Amino acid sequence: MRSRRIAIVTTRCQPELGGIESHVAEVTGRLVRLGHDVEVLTTDRSGSLPRTEQVDGYLVRRFRAYPRTRDWYASPGLAWWLLRHRYAAIHVQGVHTLVPPLAMLLAWLTRTPYLITFHTGGSTSALRARLRGPQFAVLAPLIRRARVRIGVSEFERARFEEITGADVRVIRNGGALPSPGRPVPVERDLVLSVGRLEAYKGHDRAIRSVAELGRRRPDARLRILGAGPDRERLERLAAEIGRAHV
Repeated sequence: MRSRRIAIVTTRCQPELGGIESHVAEVTGRLVRLGHDVEVLTTDRSGSLPRTEQVDGYLVRRFRAYPRTRDWYASPGLAWWLLRHRYAAIHVQGVHTLVPPLAMLLAWLTRTPYLITFHTGGSTSALRARLRGPQFAVLAPLIRRARVRIGVSEFERARFEEITGADVRVIRNGGALPSPGRPVPVERDLVLSVGRLEAYKGHDRAIRSVAELGRRRPDARLRILGAGPDRERLERLAAEIGRAHV
């Protein structure tokens, strides 16, 4: 297979926590092992993460995003980089913030082949949830121009095929299993709930469920891994239940 220089454009990546962040790490590592030269182009609102960083054989480039306290992720630096540098292909991850439409637009203007994985989900804001339909309809021309459109579920496939009138492939999320030669210690009775700490993610249901589970398995406990605006509420609820830690 001929090596290609590929850019993966994503609003956030590891060490930040989340589903897209994990997905990007899994996909990028596999592309590197296939022999491709991969760069992850992402943003950093805090300004505290390294501007460039080598991770597992690929390069991460981080650009400042504004405003710092909102999740709009306007990033002039990332836009300027895409205008000045060429890649064989651009893989756009996500569709919610300002980063994906910017990347698709610049890929189209520079005649760079691009593909998109949608990664849609809910929203804590009821207004944002109602606006998602019109938002995706506005993006439909750019989405249709993608060489490949990828949904991680049948729901996404149906939704974006209806919006765009274009075919969507379903490639579900997955992850690497531990190597047989490197066993991972097993913590019995430990349940993990992993994801952004947003109300719509349903971590509160996991906290309430572990109380019922504890009646059947006395040592059952829950650990929630993630960051987000719902942390304080979840911590209070976990303290009440007594078996969960955020």
